[in-house]
Amino acid sequence: MRSDSDLGNYRFGAGVIPVSWVAEQFFCELKLEYMLKLGQAETEEMREGVEVHEEVLEMEEASADELMQLIKSRGDFIASFPLVGSVNNLLLVGVPDAIYFKKGNPIYVIELKTTRGILRIWRDQVIQAMLYGLLLEEMGFNTKELKLLILKLRLDGGISEGDRRSLIDNLIDYAEKNKLQELEERLNRRARVYVIKYSRYEALEAVKWASGYWLMQRDAVSTKKPGKCRACEFSSACPRSLVLPSP
Repeated sequence: MRSDSDLGNYRFGAGVIPVSWVAEQFFCELKLEYMLKLGQAETEEMREGVEVHEEVLEMEEASADELMQLIKSRGDFIASFPLVGSVNNLLLVGVPDAIYFKKGNPIYVIELKTTRGILRIWRDQVIQAMLYGLLLEEMGFNTKELKLLILKLRLDGGISEGDRRSLIDNLIDYAEKNKLQELEERLNRRARVYVIKYSRYEALEAVKWASGYWLMQRDAVSTKKPGKCRACEFSSACPRSLVLPSP
């Protein structure tokens, strides 16, 4: 049994565990282990994704005091700020792409995911957004009405600059009117929006499973899906890869 004094003593000497690392565990823990040991090479798709994030999620900077005043005023606003909480002996940290507050309560955790492939979301992406909801709850926010809005956006163009810059505002507006399909049509089917109800139970179960790795109670679990191995940059060096190396 570990106590609060044990917090911060994790695998690889990590002091905290980013939410993104936990999400990566649900893709493949072995890939995460390689990434933390060897580093991750930046790809063109990753660079484009960062550029899109910067364009779509541009916000004015605010101090912590200004943010607290917004929350206390019980107003409606969009913000992004660090979340932190201790769950199942893991000190979790993370910064969601955006959070929409209504009357001072978080209504939507918004995550933008870019792709050159199909417009579907994966379990690890849902887990990431779900854990942001859990951290909001652990920080004392009312999450009874909280939903996850995951926007999957294609990188092949087809969306005007104006629509990209107003995307988050439009996303919230259409979500509030329950007309997200109209937004997808407006974006020329280059995007798809997924709405998922926040579940504390699901988030806690995810952390419970993931914590075994960080607390060194078990070794990394590799994926059983060959498609993930094909998409993994470490596949050729991985002894548990499910695909043959290229000749």
